[in-house]
Amino acid sequence: MSEELTNNLFNYATSELSQDAFLCWLLSYAQEKKYSGDDAKLKKCAQSLIKVFLLGQKSIFEKDLIEEDLIVKKIEKQWKYIDVLVTLESDKKIIIEDKTYTTDHDNQLERYKDEFTNEADNVYGVYYKTGFCCETIINDMYKGYYFFNLERIR
Repeated sequence: MSEELTNNLFNYATSELSQDAFLCWLLSYAQEKKYSGDDAKLKKCAQSLIKVFLLGQKSIFEKDLIEEDLIVKKIEKQWKYIDVLVTLESDKKIIIEDKTYTTDHDNQLERYKDEFTNEADNVYGVYYKTGFCCETIINDMYKGYYFFNLERIR
């Protein structure tokens, strides 16, 4: 019997665009809305994910400063080739570069951050990597992006 889960989302959504759509859907629950029941749980999950994305790039002294930063103002897909761009109420931006079975190329990670040179202190990069992972990436940071892989998803 195969070890592979039959109800694994990525058996059905096999491209990074499907994964982008899922991330946008989940993060949309962190918008300023009142939710109840399961929707309230999804909001908490979305805000927890945002917190993880922000904490991955903060020093220990800054970690308590992000509580107010968990409300999403805007979510954009494929904005200037950025897979997902999340703007928070605090005007912090989270660039999510989503990779499944490929790696970054053509200095794309640097170029995406360069779009926000005037806002550099408020821009956070997340290298969201599922599928094949090159063994040279062993740190939490990769080219200035928080490295978020399957190990962190579990």
